[in-house]
Amino acid sequence: MNTKKYLVVPLIALLFVGLMFVSGCSKKTTETTGSAFAGGSRGLDVSFISGAPPKEVFEKTGFPISISIENKGESDVTDAKLYIGGIDVNSFNITQTLPVSVPILTAVRKSGTTITPGTPQIVTLTSEGYQYDIPGDTDFTMIARVCYPYSTNAIAKACLKENIVKQSIGSEVCEVSGSLNSESSGGPIKITSVKEVPMGESKVGFQITVENVGGGTPYIGTDCQNLEFTALNKLIGISGTIAGTAIDCNTGDDTTSDSGEVYLADGKATILFCSYDITGVTSAVEETLTITTTYNYLSEAKQSFTVRNIG
Repeated sequence: MNTKKYLVVPLIALLFVGLMFVSGCSKKTTETTGSAFAGGSRGLDVSFISGAPPKEVFEKTGFPISISIENKGESDVTDAKLYIGGIDVNSFNITQTLPVSVPILTAVRKSGTTITPGTPQIVTLTSEGYQYDIPGDTDFTMIARVCYPYSTNAIAKACLKENIVKQSIGSEVCEVSGSLNSESSGGPIKITSVKEVPMGESKVGFQITVENVGGGTPYIGTDCQNLEFTALNKLIGISGTIAGTAIDCNTGDDTTSDSGEVYLADGKATILFCSYDITGVTSAVEETLTITTTYNYLSEAKQSFTVRNIG
């Protein structure tokens, strides 16, 4: 009986045992100022380790496959899955059971002015070689796909006033109109713009622009290898609060809910409209608007190689 195993090890541990050398693997902190988040436009970065697979292999001859996965954003990942595509895993006799569950990938951390990167992991697989005879050298492209849940947070200072046309005595700290200074945490889906819009005497509105900036694909569902077209470019939901009270967001599906699916037009961006009840706020005050969007995301890397005919 052939017991299938896979090997998942932290990158630093792999260096200590001397299996391979990867420069810059140790955690290095950096300094930043003036922002609430570390920022960035990535979630999980996926890449093949050089030489695994080799650029050239022989038919019916085994070779290693090593994939580096590093969390470049600010959301911990506890349920990432690695799939291999582009090739028939049975034809190449990959001995591990796929998909492979990847251990926890800690997020980038910002504390004061110090930014600490996330911890990378390396997943190592084994191919026993292409099992069929080929008449000549043949090129293949292997794809490492990593699917994972993620979330992005954003904050902005909202201006609240029940009646914007009513004259106030003295100066006010803000105006209920225009673009807000917003910040978004690091992730492949980002809140890139927040605009405040007056809606009358008892409500204020927010136009929130959400964009896919990570180069991968958001989706809904559990099996990212067999997604329907209708599951692509969708976020699980968006929610927000002001002073602990939820805002109401129109997610584009004719509902006023903060838990509905969000569709990104052309896979890139969408504008959501949210509202907040400001009854009782007689003079202009600033409050923190917090926005969270949750989603599944697919990141991938490609590696070309050649299977040589051995005659």
